[in-house]
Amino acid sequence: MPHIAYYQVLTDNVTLPLSNFSPGAEETSNSQRVQWNPANDIKLDNDGSKRPVLCYQVDLENANGFTLRVQIRDPQGADRTISTFSFDGNTTRQFMDPFSSNWVSKGNNKIFFRKLSGNGSGGVIIRNVMVLYQRFVN
Repeated sequence: MPHIAYYQVLTDNVTLPLSNFSPGAEETSNSQRVQWNPANDIKLDNDGSKRPVLCYQVDLENANGFTLRVQIRDPQGADRTISTFSFDGNTTRQFMDPFSSNWVSKGNNKIFFRKLSGNGSGGVIIRNVMVLYQRFVN
């Protein structure tokens, strides 16, 4: 059965701010969650050759030693780290992070953006979150 590349926008005009407080629980000022519900015909390939890709934009506002961790909750309930980055200054960066299809379920997938450390006057804003993946077609 052939497959096609597909994408799904999770946040378009919505911003996900991460402020400068102590790290918290699942959804606090230090953590933001987005929900990804892929189509039921998603291609989940265990050999790693057809992994989904998480794309997002990070806007820094006077960040100092700001560490961001991006995770997905796998079907067994464990939080799997897609990436961890440290930032300084004022800049905007685009990220494209491939991750294991073993961490994906055909139902609801929770993706977390978590502030681990750092300070500054503005913190970090996450924008334009989307996932690229493959689907089967008839």
